[in-house]
Amino acid sequence: EVTFTVTDAAGVVDPTPAKVIINVGGSTLSKSNFVIRSVNSEQASGYGAVNVLDGNPATFWHSRFSPTTDPLPHEIVVDLGGTNLVNEMTYLPRQDLPNGRIGSYEVVVSLDGIHFGGAVASGTFPASAAQQVVPLVPTMGRYVMLGSFGEANGNPATTVAELDFGGQSPSSSINQAPDGV
Repeated sequence: EVTFTVTDAAGVVDPTPAKVIINVGGSTLSKSNFVIRSVNSEQASGYGAVNVLDGNPATFWHSRFSPTTDPLPHEIVVDLGGTNLVNEMTYLPRQDLPNGRIGSYEVVVSLDGIHFGGAVASGTFPASAAQQVVPLVPTMGRYVMLGSFGEANGNPATTVAELDFGGQSPSSSINQAPDGV
């Protein structure tokens, strides 16, 4: 919590409100509002994109590998269920095998799910099952797209066990404290 005292040009404290609290941090956004907006490749029969939102690290989304393999890049768009200041993404790779673990990636954010701006993060994940926390350029948006441009082991597949996002809703980012606080 950060507290600012508001004063005018003469140095007189503005008494209304006595204190304004601005939350500069964020927290993990609730997955209960998340849905998959779109995915450009998905293997049927248990490997659907919805698995990245189920809270189960044993299930995962897998790009299509049968009867043919879809080429990279692969992308998944998550609808956060409302507009938020998004500042972090947590990626949990597939846990049982290294197949499809994302190598090079890009994250973009959109207000409308149609017009995506520039990358708010990009880089390369290690060839590991370890959870990866990615700080994002704080951006207002409702839709987050994760693009996979290369698999950690050089294969054309993409898998993701879980995705989470951090940030805060704009309605909770600035609060006026009651007078006298």
